[in-house]
Amino acid sequence: MATLVDLPEELLCSICEKAEPSTLLSLAASCKLLNRISGSQYLLFISRDSQDPFLSVADEVRMSFETSFETLRNIMSIAGSISTVRFVSFQFSPSARKTLQQIRLATLLLQRIHHPLHSLEVNFNGVESDIPCFSPSFNMFPSFNGAFNGLLWEAYRLRYCSLRLAGIIPITQDCFKFSPPINTSLSHITVDATFLLSRAQREWLVGFLNASKAIFYILARGSEGWTYILPNLSLPSLKDIAFIGRPTVTASPIEIVAEFCNQHQNLRSIDCGPYQFRTSPTSKLGCQYPLSQLQVLRASVSQLLYFVSDPSRLRNLEVIEIQWPEFDDDIASTSDHSSTGLWHLFTFLCNRSSIRNLIIPTNFPGLQKDVRSEAKSSLTSTFPSLTMLQLGDFKSLVELARQDFLKWVLKVFPSLKSLDFAYTGWDAEETSCFARIVAKELPSIENLTLDYKPRKVKDWIEDPSESTKA
Repeated sequence: MATLVDLPEELLCSICEKAEPSTLLSLAASCKLLNRISGSQYLLFISRDSQDPFLSVADEVRMSFETSFETLRNIMSIAGSISTVRFVSFQFSPSARKTLQQIRLATLLLQRIHHPLHSLEVNFNGVESDIPCFSPSFNMFPSFNGAFNGLLWEAYRLRYCSLRLAGIIPITQDCFKFSPPINTSLSHITVDATFLLSRAQREWLVGFLNASKAIFYILARGSEGWTYILPNLSLPSLKDIAFIGRPTVTASPIEIVAEFCNQHQNLRSIDCGPYQFRTSPTSKLGCQYPLSQLQVLRASVSQLLYFVSDPSRLRNLEVIEIQWPEFDDDIASTSDHSSTGLWHLFTFLCNRSSIRNLIIPTNFPGLQKDVRSEAKSSLTSTFPSLTMLQLGDFKSLVELARQDFLKWVLKVFPSLKSLDFAYTGWDAEETSCFARIVAKELPSIENLTLDYKPRKVKDWIEDPSESTKA
């Protein structure tokens, strides 16, 4: 008598495509063949918003692509299909006791995987508290520490190359006292601000990062914890570090990041973030380190003035992005919210022959008004070596202002070959009209990028419909 498994695999796949997730898990537990076929379909179902199957396991399921830790027990039975998973994310419970159980389940899942893992994301959901160690979770510290150590060792075995750490550990005592292994596969790491609320976690993170010998890129979300962390890091492989978001309490002195750059001679790019590092009256002395290794610098006006006011510093800069804080607060200096500060910065930048690409937000306070005023001395400063200019939020300019802006660009940047405008939001007609203006006002421009789509200027004129395509 014929059974279900006697059907051709193509037909079995078609059946599984129409089955409910609970049915798929039941089929996967029946035999090796259906474990592979229905298990693969289940993974595709829970990760349907991605081209690559991934597992996102959460204590409280909120999104269609997430699955619960209760379901995770069933997922571990489809070992024949886990071989397709490259991305794994865990979001743990606010409860310390429940999180401990979930970490152990997560470790069991990783033990079922026998192929390299691309990305691991760990999200804790504890609540920030000033209450000391007198909590029910006090005696759980050794178990919690050991469980997380075991999770990271399994991840280490899978040679993951990307890691994100986020959230507050739901335990009030110091944790993570284990020494991490030397890691030669981890290249990208993201650390959220909340993860650094505990000083113990900062100390552990320093050891973890220093043991990761292949780290290429760090994305650091704003936290005053970096004031302690940066001076204690030694990452010879680091090429790029970016700070984003607002610090949880106060900004760090700009001198800390300058010293960090000086200690990392292979570092090529840094994004200071307009909020993470503040300048002070002593910062007027400027950067005290040569930092000749840096090629890309993204910072606010005041931060940039600190780095580039001395022409002997950062002599090999090729790309500069000018950022500005959206809010006028204690972190930002007057120059960060004034076009006068921007023009002052231009006087230092225009003589740097190494700069090839400049990124400016067109909504910088006062910039549009000053550009349209012929009396401004800024129009006399030129960048003879600059070949590429990127302008953000260009849609904020009306059509007449766009023409004035392009005339200003022609005067200040006479050697441009490429223009890049982000977030225009134009339709085909607006795109064609603007491309014609560029061709008329700036005939030297060969390449025009609109909303991250690079093309020749003539191509934008002839076929502007490209701007409306996804």
